[in-house]
Amino acid sequence: MIELARKTGLDLDFPDHSQQLVMDVFIERHRILQNKTDGGPYPPLLSYLEAMPSFYAINEEEISVNLKTDGSLFQSPSATARAFMATGNKDCLAYLQFLVETCSNNGVPPTYPTDEELVNLGLANQLQRLGLAEHFIWQIEEILTQVYKNYEKEYSPSEKSFSVTSVATQL
Repeated sequence: MIELARKTGLDLDFPDHSQQLVMDVFIERHRILQNKTDGGPYPPLLSYLEAMPSFYAINEEEISVNLKTDGSLFQSPSATARAFMATGNKDCLAYLQFLVETCSNNGVPPTYPTDEELVNLGLANQLQRLGLAEHFIWQIEEILTQVYKNYEKEYSPSEKSFSVTSVATQL
């Protein structure tokens, strides 16, 4: 935000005790950007494109390589928006327009598509932790049944380590 404010011509006046802290943040960010790696267990720095400073050179080829078939960049609406602003890629624009139309009631989520099963499991877990599971036993069993059926389709019998009835009886 500081960088954007300065870029638009706003003169920011920080108290003396904060000026060094602001400089340290900018120096650390610069160090991180200089030492970026695209391998290892972490996602590539490009997946945080929306947080990149405006002076960071965006490589259109690198963006194109990482675009999904739906036009998104790492299924992140904000990174996709920044990629579109930087490149004008029409696939990115189509993805963003689709999101705005699809999610107009609740706003665009941080990632899309969202994992509905994970959201439902989180809801069931929260009800259990709040001590309200006994009031929602049928809904929780329905969630677990649906997730278990999908789990059954994706994994072999030897990989399954739970059943709906064993989980439901613990409620």
